[in-house]
Amino acid sequence: MSTTEQPNFMLPEQLNGNVLQEPQSISSNSSTTATPLSKQSEQILLKLEYLTEENKFIDNCFICKLCGGIIWDPHSDQCGHTCCYKCFQKHFIKAKAQICPISGNPTQIFPIDALSKTVKSVRMRCKNKEAGCKWEGGIEQFMEHIKNECPKESIQCSFPECQCFIQREKMIEHQSTCIHKLQPCQYCGLEISLIRMKQHIEVCPIMPIKCPNN
Repeated sequence: MSTTEQPNFMLPEQLNGNVLQEPQSISSNSSTTATPLSKQSEQILLKLEYLTEENKFIDNCFICKLCGGIIWDPHSDQCGHTCCYKCFQKHFIKAKAQICPISGNPTQIFPIDALSKTVKSVRMRCKNKEAGCKWEGGIEQFMEHIKNECPKESIQCSFPECQCFIQREKMIEHQSTCIHKLQPCQYCGLEISLIRMKQHIEVCPIMPIKCPNN
């Protein structure tokens, strides 16, 4: 962006009462929920480094004071601190009081529609770009890509006892030889992991044994 160009949105400190909605009260029993980004939105931070080049104008003004990621569903408290709605909610529950996470003062929170619109308009690149993934897309598609699509994302093996995290594109190969792979016992049919099969066969009630008197 050149020095004469200005972003077509307002920074958090420029927002005024005209763009703030009614304050919200949050409690552990509240039915108010934030717009979900995905089921894994709490596990993957929307880091500034994941922004595409054209969105590098977004700076620390858009960072949540609690989670450290790009603000999702931005809300501001009465002290002027801006955080993700879910981060405010978690903080209030943990603190057992609706207080500002920075000052500790009693507070209410307000959704910031102008900032939310700006955040939703930015484009992200895959967090696994350095590993070879070339995906780019909207911020609302970012989590879906990471959760279900990215071939370079490390995911946990689905076999119950396996703790290995493998790139999605290599998972089929891993599971073909995984020692925790389940297969049916040749005698009773019970599914047992390969690493435990020998131990199971020794006690399998269906396994034929030689009569000691013959």
